[in-house]
Amino acid sequence: MKNLQKSLLMAMTILFTVGISNLNAQENSKVGDSDETLVFVFAFKVKPENEAAYQKMLGETFAITKNEPGTLMYEVYKDENGVYCQYERYTSEAACWTHLQNTAKQTQQWLELTEMQQIITMGQASAKLREQFQLKEVYTPFKKVEK
Repeated sequence: MKNLQKSLLMAMTILFTVGISNLNAQENSKVGDSDETLVFVFAFKVKPENEAAYQKMLGETFAITKNEPGTLMYEVYKDENGVYCQYERYTSEAACWTHLQNTAKQTQQWLELTEMQQIITMGQASAKLREQFQLKEVYTPFKKVEK
């Protein structure tokens, strides 16, 4: 997992430099077979000596994220064993890259303060995103019902 964290950290330093023009997802039908949304689920542990720094970084990240129109959901859970589960949902991959640009400092800190256990990606992740973040568990849209 150290290689994964190093790759994620390195990818953060070479984020897209091109402008991201469209953050608004197109209107999706209520029942369909695909859309542009992109979801990440991260399971990780915070190193015990880094808990205070993690909490500070998380507060900064939430302050930025709440103002991002392309970020639909950003939640963090914690189980009784100290394992965190972070759920992120974006309108599109472009919105995800924008979030990474906006939170580059905090994401770098997050990678340094934690030990990644698992990354699950759901959506149409580009080859570039898969490669830069070493995404191995990628599930593409099949069917959905949305209320």
